[in-house]
Amino acid sequence: MAKILFLQNQWSQYLGVMYISALLKSHGHRCELTISNNINKIIKELDSIQPDIVAFPAMTGMHRWVLETAKNIKQKSKDVLTVIGGHHPTYFPQVIEDDGVDVICRGEGEYPMVDLANAVDNKNEIRNIPNLWVKQKSDIYKNDLRPLVQNLDELPFCDRDIYSKYSIFRYETTRMFITSRGCPFSCSYCYNQKLQELYKGKGKYLRRRSTENIIGEIKQVKNSHNLNTVYFMDDTFTFDKNWVLEFLKKYKSEVNMPFICLGTANHLKDEELVKGLKEANCYSVFFGIESGNEKTRKGILNKKISDEEIVQSAKNLKKYKIKFRTYNMVGLPEETIEDVYKTIDLNIKIKTDFPWCSVFTPYYGTPLFDYAVKKGLLEKSTSPDAFYSSFFGHSLIKQKDIDEITNIQRFFQTAVLFPVLLPLVRKIVKLPTNIFFTLWFGLIYFFVFIRSEKRNLFWTALYTIRNAQFFLEKKTKRLKP
Repeated sequence: MAKILFLQNQWSQYLGVMYISALLKSHGHRCELTISNNINKIIKELDSIQPDIVAFPAMTGMHRWVLETAKNIKQKSKDVLTVIGGHHPTYFPQVIEDDGVDVICRGEGEYPMVDLANAVDNKNEIRNIPNLWVKQKSDIYKNDLRPLVQNLDELPFCDRDIYSKYSIFRYETTRMFITSRGCPFSCSYCYNQKLQELYKGKGKYLRRRSTENIIGEIKQVKNSHNLNTVYFMDDTFTFDKNWVLEFLKKYKSEVNMPFICLGTANHLKDEELVKGLKEANCYSVFFGIESGNEKTRKGILNKKISDEEIVQSAKNLKKYKIKFRTYNMVGLPEETIEDVYKTIDLNIKIKTDFPWCSVFTPYYGTPLFDYAVKKGLLEKSTSPDAFYSSFFGHSLIKQKDIDEITNIQRFFQTAVLFPVLLPLVRKIVKLPTNIFFTLWFGLIYFFVFIRSEKRNLFWTALYTIRNAQFFLEKKTKRLKP
């Protein structure tokens, strides 16, 4: 039996960790989880658990803490293997060169981690495991990706108990599930396009679990954990209308709990689909607008959705009394202040229940990163270390009025929910950026988050306070326009 300790500093439940832990446990290994920013507490956990492997989930921005912590762990114990998985090492595999990193996992992590744990347990060689890059002394072994998991039903249900040691999660009543893996779209700001390229020729990219398997997991969670609302976190739950409608019939007859899902306006414009969602007890749907400028949305963002489709989707959802959250961005390349207000105006027009807005992050390797570099708005040498830990930081691109545009993000939700305040917002955002803007945003965001996902007020407030560091992250240096 190998002992694996998952480490993270953000108070959030990661489906990836839960899936990997479930498969590891099914193969006889022991898994533990620690959430902390305190290196002394982490070292105490290491002394207590004595893990063979310390595994970090890492997104770009959060990777800085991961690398620093991994380095501290290696200074304490050279024998423990440090493994970094998730989005960051998948797209930035050069992190394997960092002093504190022994192994990185690229792409899907379930079977690579089982192979690694088995090898460690049996004292076998680890340098040839697919999906893993392994550093041994001065040598780095770069292994190819294995095929994608085609039959998602073969994976065990998520190990939700690994997070239940923390009361914040133990008493949570909205639980996350996925029915599929993969996204059918290729938006220019997203890594999905890059992931499709990495897995080209390695199996069907867009895969779905069987209805029986999904329903079985929901029932199991309902019987063993607090569960009042089901949250389907698929990139696009609504991409296959026929499958969705058949699934919803089964869901209604066997579960019939309020649920949340993600969709797109080109699907939600279909009234029959929206009606089916409502009949199956859908509470809320989340979909992306991104920009209120249709030309920007279709051209620069490669999101082939029209204003008309967005308006029709909203009408359908309003007709069947399904609340909806919209995803928006500000600070896009070549975006003007009036473009941002067009995005606000579109959200006001469709009467968005739960507006959500981030500051555009130009992730390296995406088409929109290359576009920003080509337009002279971003240096090609921009390091991932410059990225913020959350989507609500500051802009990295250099263009006119970018600080005012970032300020608008702080008041975006306020302006959409209370349109009468829009003239005041237009004046306030011209002031210098300050901590009060961020605190106001955090307050409004908190209440929108609770209502949109039907979260428990007390426990959500607690882990919001613990995650406050990500909202209050200091601004990094940026070239002046």
